[in-house]
Amino acid sequence: GIHSALGLGPSHKTVEKNEVFIVDSISNFEGYHVETTRSFVFGAPGDEVKRHYNKLLEIFDYLKSLLKPGMLCSEIYIKTFEKVEKMGYINHFMGIGTEKFNWLGHGLGIEADEYPLISKDFDICLEPGMTLALKPKFYFENWGGLGLETTFQITEKGYEAFTDLSDELIIIK
Repeated sequence: GIHSALGLGPSHKTVEKNEVFIVDSISNFEGYHVETTRSFVFGAPGDEVKRHYNKLLEIFDYLKSLLKPGMLCSEIYIKTFEKVEKMGYINHFMGIGTEKFNWLGHGLGIEADEYPLISKDFDICLEPGMTLALKPKFYFENWGGLGLETTFQITEKGYEAFTDLSDELIIIK
C-alpha cells in the first residue's frame, strides 16, 4: 500500500530487480467472488527468499490437508499455528512479532469476506459446499513479505481449488 496505515492498493515505490512483491486479487464470476494471492520476484530470488517460500508452501500444503468436512475452523487455526511455531516461523507468520492477523482464511461468495473465519475463536465445522479463501503469509521487517491465497470449496472428501494457478513463486525475467 501507499503507507502502513493504508495497506491496500499499489504503493508509489518502484519494484527493484530481485525484489519480492505480493499481488492480491479478487475476481467475480456471475456474482460470486474468488480471491487469489501470489508472490512475485523480478529477476532472481535470493537463497533467503527461496528458503522462506519453501516453508510457506509447506504451511500451505498443511493447511489444505486440514480442509475436511467436520474440521472445526478453530482447530485448523490452532494446528497451523502449532506447526508454524515448531518450524521456527511464528514471529513472521501472519504479521511481525505480536502484531498478527487473527485469522488464516475466510468464507467468500456473494461478499468478498464472509463466514466462516479460520480463527482460534470460530468453532464452526466445515461442511461440503462451503467456500473458503486460505491466505497464509510471512512478513519480514527488512524486505517485505511472501503470501499465498487460493479459494477452495469444501467437498465430501476434502476440497477443490477454484483456480489452477501454480502455488510456486512467480519469477519475472
